Amino acid sequence: METDKDHIHYMIETEPTMSISKIVNLMKSYTTYHIWKRYPQYLRKQFWKEHTFWTDGYFACSVGNVSEEMLKRYIVGKREFLEKGFKDASLRSIVKEAGFTQGAFYGYYGSKEALFDALVSPAANGLIAQFKQAQQAHYELIPEEKAQQSRDLSTSYLNYFINYIYDHFDAFKLVICCSEGTRYANYVHELVELEVDQTEDYYQQLRQLGKLDGTISRDLHHMITSAYFTAVFETVAHDMTREQAIVYVNELA
Repeated sequence: METDKDHIHYMIETEPTMSISKIVNLMKSYTTYHIWKRYPQYLRKQFWKEHTFWTDGYFACSVGNVSEEMLKRYIVGKREFLEKGFKDASLRSIVKEAGFTQGAFYGYYGSKEALFDALVSPAANGLIAQFKQAQQAHYELIPEEKAQQSRDLSTSYLNYFINYIYDHFDAFKLVICCSEGTRYANYVHELVELEVDQTEDYYQQLRQLGKLDGTISRDLHHMITSAYFTAVFETVAHDMTREQAIVYVNELA
């Protein structure tokens, strides 16, 4: 049997004991969020029977690496935030569904925002760190007289970033669509500011070396960059598949 998305429902109906991990492994381009959205009843029935746990789109770790209590907090918390957004999510509901007392929960997380941060910060901070590395790679082209290769380098990093986002889809879905009321509500703006600051400095160095003519105002630069980054993250907001996102973003570039 082919393993495309059209057969997932058939597999669930004919093999009800099939594990979540097997289903998602059969559908690599689908993230947990996509599967959850399409088959919520099945996942809710099966989640607690699994000996693995899902975070940021794909299989991440096993019960042997993280306590079962912690896994339940992550799973229930992520589901609550995805369904209701941070502002409307109920910490009381999360605690109750996970089967713990509020006191025990606060032993791990002092607030609802702390739980949200635990779910998204590894992926969100990781993208920023890699974004900075990409900027540094552009700087290294200047003394090597390879500045003309900057566009090719940008395209390579762009595809890398898209794949990174889709490797951590659930986390970025939370950041882009569910983070109002947290510090991540300005995440895209922070990326834009970083991009504009670094690019302005990069262009200035090229001008000083006589390798770049012309200027663009910082305000216009910011507007263009903001529009572009917003468009890139629309892939997450609109639940595009990885393949669709790669095509779309490369067309934008």
